Amino acid sequence: MFPYILNEMPRLFSVRSIVTSIDIVHPRDFYYAGEMHNFWEAVYVMDGKASVSADERVYTLTNGQLIFHKPMEFHRIWSADGTAPHILIISFDAEGDGIKAFENKIFFLDMQEEEHLVNIIRNSSAFLEMAAGKDKCTGQYTYLAHTTAIMIESLLLELLRN
Repeated sequence: MFPYILNEMPRLFSVRSIVTSIDIVHPRDFYYAGEMHNFWEAVYVMDGKASVSADERVYTLTNGQLIFHKPMEFHRIWSADGTAPHILIISFDAEGDGIKAFENKIFFLDMQEEEHLVNIIRNSSAFLEMAAGKDKCTGQYTYLAHTTAIMIESLLLELLRN
């Protein structure tokens, strides 16, 4: 017998499902009264300014800023300073102790991280479109689901590292 050792690879978190994937430009007078749900939501400002609330805290986000809303956190969003903000939103369910590092956090994404997020939005939108149809039993559906989960996990790891 060979003296091989199987070294366990601990994981900080695992993305289990995707709920929404949104790429939208809101009008200058946009106001969303808010919501609360049992999964994570990441809101990124591509352009313009958006104010967001997270429970009692209020922030004004500008180009390149990403905020995470933890499960069961009441949050709202509205246009700020007369801009029509371009917003990306991805909501997902994740497990693992490492995901807690994103609670109450705002990040500034560099160009590479922004491109990564844009690709996640594209992939997750395609996945959600397939999920809503009759393509769930295909290998393409499984491949897209796995790829999208890994892409989200990869971005989360990049943000933690930086």
